[in-house]
Amino acid sequence: MDYKPVGGVRRVSLRAADTVGRAMESVEVELIDDGSTYREVLSVERGSGVVRHTLTLKALYSNAEAWLQSEFIDMATRTGVVAEVMLNDSRQVTVGFSETLGVEQPLRIKSLEVDSAHSPSEVPTVTLVLCCEGVNLI
Repeated sequence: MDYKPVGGVRRVSLRAADTVGRAMESVEVELIDDGSTYREVLSVERGSGVVRHTLTLKALYSNAEAWLQSEFIDMATRTGVVAEVMLNDSRQVTVGFSETLGVEQPLRIKSLEVDSAHSPSEVPTVTLVLCCEGVNLI
């Protein structure tokens, strides 16, 4: 069974799942240092292998305009996205696409939160959580 590396995220490029393999524009937002993570959980439920991918991205509000656009939210909710992820240790993984299943299990928005901050000394942030779940083909 192959495991993808997990951990802190340095950079992410997101694009609509239905554009994989075509030259299309992607969405990339500057992330807060040590604020983003990628997690893959493999489990067995009712006798079947299940894999859950969760990509949690955090950025300053001033940098996250692309995530807050209605077009992006609609695309990431309906079509889903594929993420090219660079981890803090410089390894790269693709999430939401596999050679076996293609884009049948793209990432979709689980939550999108804008935190206005708690005090004048703090800066507003945006947290985007993308996830997908599917059968693990062991």
